[in-house]
Amino acid sequence: MGIDQLNLFEEVNEKTIEVVPTLDDSPLYKPQEMIEVRQPEPSLDPEDFHYISSFAGKKGVILTVKKLANGRVCYEIEFPKSTTGIFYQEDLTR
Repeated sequence: MGIDQLNLFEEVNEKTIEVVPTLDDSPLYKPQEMIEVRQPEPSLDPEDFHYISSFAGKKGVILTVKKLANGRVCYEIEFPKSTTGIFYQEDLTR
């Protein structure tokens, strides 16, 4: 009784698509930009709602921008009195 080994290079998948970066892949906001934290959606989980609520309406400056492995963009924001927070793009507005 033998085991057949699959050869990954024998067949070409006809449904293969090429992923091309688009403008949508770039972050909406840039470092050193002034930004404001939005009011959180009531549908957020309680921990996120409380965290975002504590910064809602405050303005700060973007320190860093990171794209996470899951594709979401997050921003480290510095507020007056050297307070910092980390937010997703949808939590912010100009």
